[in-house]
Amino acid sequence: MMVFTLVLNTLPSSIEIIKPSELALKNFDLNSVLSELAIKLHKYDEITKALLLEKNQMINFIKEANEKVVKLGGKPIIRFESEKNEEDKSKEINASEKGSKKSEKKAEKKK
Repeated sequence: MMVFTLVLNTLPSSIEIIKPSELALKNFDLNSVLSELAIKLHKYDEITKALLLEKNQMINFIKEANEKVVKLGGKPIIRFESEKNEEDKSKEINASEKGSKKSEKKAEKKK
């Protein structure tokens, strides 16, 4: 069980156990390891959600500052990726809709 604890705490990129070739575990030991893993994953999930929230708050703050600069007659400081991605997504959606309509027409002709 010490190996599992070591792996969970150090998170190596890979591990190779040479001996023993077979390993017998008791339910209690396996439950402990899985509980430790679940706790660690929960902590990472919590950190990730907090960072995403903080990132979104910072983006909104920068957008508001950018809008104020534009209202005062200045040039936009930043072009946000989300604006660019929304334009690209709408183009992709339109292209895929055209492609699916062509596919539907071909399928109807085959019937």
